[in-house]
Amino acid sequence: MRHRENADSKRRFRNLLDVTGLLDQLVAIAPRAATEPELLRFHTQGY
Repeated sequence: MRHRENADSKRRFRNLLDVTGLLDQLVAIAPRAATEPELLRFHTQGY
């Protein structure tokens, strides 16, 4: 069983945003590496 969040689902979602015109209304934010405190919100130190 594939995870629901995969490359195909992301591509379909982006295409849907594009064809509906919603993509033009969004502001793109450049990705960055998470800080250690941000990671620790969701993962234990041992992870």
